[in-house]
Order: sequence, then C-alpha cells, then structure tokens
Amino acid sequence: MATLFQNLARSLTAIKGVKVKATKSAILVNLPVDKTRRQTVKVTAAAIREAGGEMVVARLVSRTGFIDNPVLVRKALEFNAGRQRFGLCLATDCDPPALDAVVCIPIDIYDENVMNTIWRAINELAKRADHLERQFGTSDDL
Repeated sequence: MATLFQNLARSLTAIKGVKVKATKSAILVNLPVDKTRRQTVKVTAAAIREAGGEMVVARLVSRTGFIDNPVLVRKALEFNAGRQRFGLCLATDCDPPALDAVVCIPIDIYDENVMNTIWRAINELAKRADHLERQFGTSDDL
C-alpha cells in the first residue's frame, strides 16, 4: 500500500497547481476547483480481505465546512437521500463538528489506470465539496 501512495503522490505532484502532502497511510491533495478557489481531499486506503488483498478501497474525504447551524444537519441528511456516488457525514473529531463529503471507490492496485481513476475521483469530490460549501454557506477554514 505504501508504494501505491508513494506513486500516487509522485504522479499528483507533477500536475500543475496541485499541492501534495503524503505519508505512508494518507495523502492530502490540495487542488484548484476554479480560478479563485481550492479544495483539499484526503486519500486513504484499506485492503478488501474478501478479495485476498488484491482489491483496495480508496476513501476520499473533503471538508465542506463546520456545522454551527442545526439546519445544516437536516440539509445534509436530505442531500444524502438517494445519493449513491458520494455522501455527507458528520466529523465529530473537531469543535464545532464538521461536514465532510466522502466517497469510497474499489480499486485494483494492478490496474494500469488506477492513478487516473483516483485522480478523477479526487477532482469530482473536490468540485462537489466546494459547491456544497458555497451552497450551504459554510467554510472549511477554522
């Protein structure tokens, strides 16, 4: 798994405008979503035991803002209704709690297109998280 993260970090660092911080277990990718806005996506992964370790689930998380208004929790739950590609979850490891956009995608570490698959998912999640940030009137800045 460390090699996958190292290769992904190297690939992403080569993309103009993308900032990457990597460890053995996670990558933080900060990318532009338009000319004036940026979004950060955290990428982690876990092996799927049932697949004999051949398949991995990549978990991508992007903060959409902090919840200081109970109405936003209801909006988030309404947003989740019927959504299959990604969802919103409450992160309680901070004060005030935060609203995160999350997507989990199965990946085959031997697939030659795995980097492109992850990069497309990072872009999609970053854009949607930024859109929700603006729609909900929240910010991910403390």
